[in-house]
Amino acid sequence: MHNKQHPTPMKPKMRITTRLILIFLLSTVFLALSWQSDATAFFIFVTFVPVFFLLNNPRLTTHDKPLLWILTFLSVFLTAYVGVYWIRNVNPTTHFVIALLRAFTMLLPYAAAYLYLFSGKSARTSRFGNTATNTGVTNGNSTDRISDHTDPASESTGRSTTSPIMVFMAAWMIMEVLHDLNILGMSYGNLGHVLAAYPGIIQWYSVTGNLGGTLWILLVNFALFLLLRPWLTKTQRTSGNFVYEGRSGVDPDAGMVPEADPASLTGKLTGRHEPGNDPVHDTGRPGPTLQIRKMNRAALFALAATLPLIISLIMFRSPADTTKTGINVIALHTSMDVYDYKYEVNPDELLEASISSTKNYLDSSTTNIVFWPENAIMGDLFLDSLNSSHVVQRIRNELLNEKVPLDFSEMLEVEEKGMEEKGMEEKGMEEKGMEEKGMEEMMELKGKRAEKLETTGPEEKEAPGTKPNVILVTGAIVDQITPPPPPDSYQPQILYNAEKNYHFKRYNTALLIISDATPRVKFKKRLVPMSEQVPKQKLFAPLVRLVPNLEDLNFSPAGEGYPVFDFGTIEITSASNSPIKKNSHISQDTNTTQSDLTHPDSRNTLDIQTSPIICYGSAFSTFTAKEVLQTNSSFLAILLNEGWMKSNTAYRHFNWFATCRAIENRRFVVKSSNEGITTLIDSKGTSKEQLSGTTSGAVTGDLEVNETLTFYTKYHPYIAWGILISGILTILVILLRISKNRKANHLYA
Repeated sequence: MHNKQHPTPMKPKMRITTRLILIFLLSTVFLALSWQSDATAFFIFVTFVPVFFLLNNPRLTTHDKPLLWILTFLSVFLTAYVGVYWIRNVNPTTHFVIALLRAFTMLLPYAAAYLYLFSGKSARTSRFGNTATNTGVTNGNSTDRISDHTDPASESTGRSTTSPIMVFMAAWMIMEVLHDLNILGMSYGNLGHVLAAYPGIIQWYSVTGNLGGTLWILLVNFALFLLLRPWLTKTQRTSGNFVYEGRSGVDPDAGMVPEADPASLTGKLTGRHEPGNDPVHDTGRPGPTLQIRKMNRAALFALAATLPLIISLIMFRSPADTTKTGINVIALHTSMDVYDYKYEVNPDELLEASISSTKNYLDSSTTNIVFWPENAIMGDLFLDSLNSSHVVQRIRNELLNEKVPLDFSEMLEVEEKGMEEKGMEEKGMEEKGMEEKGMEEMMELKGKRAEKLETTGPEEKEAPGTKPNVILVTGAIVDQITPPPPPDSYQPQILYNAEKNYHFKRYNTALLIISDATPRVKFKKRLVPMSEQVPKQKLFAPLVRLVPNLEDLNFSPAGEGYPVFDFGTIEITSASNSPIKKNSHISQDTNTTQSDLTHPDSRNTLDIQTSPIICYGSAFSTFTAKEVLQTNSSFLAILLNEGWMKSNTAYRHFNWFATCRAIENRRFVVKSSNEGITTLIDSKGTSKEQLSGTTSGAVTGDLEVNETLTFYTKYHPYIAWGILISGILTILVILLRISKNRKANHLYA
């Protein structure tokens, strides 16, 4: 009786399970830690090393497949869950769904690598008859072997391959490109953003964008894997020590190398062996030639990994490529609780607070461009009557120092006209109520102005040369009255005002408010899925019940145009030390010196313009680069309302996004936030001033502009699609090589 013949001994199997759990645990912890803070971001450089050892693991069998998939999914789900844990503060259901969707997309690189391993197993074993396994020699059946690597426990032979790792890296790059193109959803977890914690080492993002940073991270992990493998792998593969000649039909790197008696390979091997590489009496140690070759390859990858670092440090120390304008920028930082205050109180109270806070930072000697956060103003804002809006008139009166009479009649006429066109009735009470409310507010403001004149005196108020020139860029919620939808149609983007009995669409916008023109509007293009926009398909209607905030903040998408917020053009003359305005938006009081305004293109004019990026859009490299390219923005403005997140980690992440956008486009960034991080970031990604959390106030500084387009800004579509196509081709080449070697193997079967 032979009771000792067991296909898979228990002890080795248990060791494999333990190693798999350890590998995924390390990878999960490293990746989760890298997204937590600036201090832990460096973990990103080792997070994939355990995964690469897994893909090179010689012990895997088909029996490990279920455990492998379960551990992989748990790993990516936990990583996504922890990475966006702050979404739980917005809504637990939203948090779970987003983490789940992100986990499925993160599975793609692992799935590609596993499919490679599984698809090659039969080809590697069908050619050579009897093959060694963990339990000895079987009768030509080794289909339990997923890997062709040496199993140290049995001293069977095989050939090392890095092809699964290459497939994994190519698939990861494909996944990130699809995220950045907004095809697979948010690009929040793209690895290149993590390196923004150290802006000095990513200056080359102006050439490659943050996708280049992701590729660099993967290469650094791969280089560390190659350097560590000789010391962490106890037994080397002996069949790899044969010296192959010409095209023998066997590609060693593809992992399809015979495990049979070397004598059966007459004519395919030279018959000579490196010293210490006897195929029969091999000691399990690699020969000198193989070891040197592996070390050289590891050194080559290590050099490739350090080269971008050296280039970046040189670029970081080079002179800045922006020009100071002498214009005072003010980024307001508000701390208005979005859950219990901001959307519950009278909008006029919020407006009053923002105006009062801003006045403390105005500079009367120059032009002031003021930036308020996302959703900073709301209430009396209709798309067809912005110029006569009560809110806009108050801003002009109290902040822009223009005496605009508060007249509610025009606003009422516009609403009446809209209601008539839409066939609405019963508006008499609403009109009367709005009229009474308008009169009350007007009287209240008149009283405040009279009070102020009594305390300051009319002569002080009218003193020439003391009024600062102010331009405002602010986030705003703007409505547009629209016809009611057909009774049986599903149009969640059309909302209903029950109090005033009209239907409308709501837009998340940025407004440019100046003293002598209708406000300029920029619609938010990247709306946050499941938080700002209800899917138009009726299939997703239950989400409104599962995630209540969807219905309250359901914004409509707008056109794909590229509006420009133009602040004027400054002309620099050699006869004067001060720039002269060419546009009425720019004050002549600017006190900038000629040396500060030397432009790299030796031009005597500077265009001061931007197209604001609203919140979620700042997470996308290609989206921001396209905005800069299409609008010729000379600086970037980012408006956010991060109060929803209630997380310092989330605030830091959005600051990383802004840092990457600054470097990629070499643009000065003005970032205004509610409860997040408000800051000014120079074109090299360094924060000049910063406010965060619940500390109200503002950051101020000298606006810097740059009209030169970076390589990435100009060619970002080609870079993104080039990476995508290269990744797909890499996987196809590896798969074709498997197919080719499989056919060659059958010739010797």
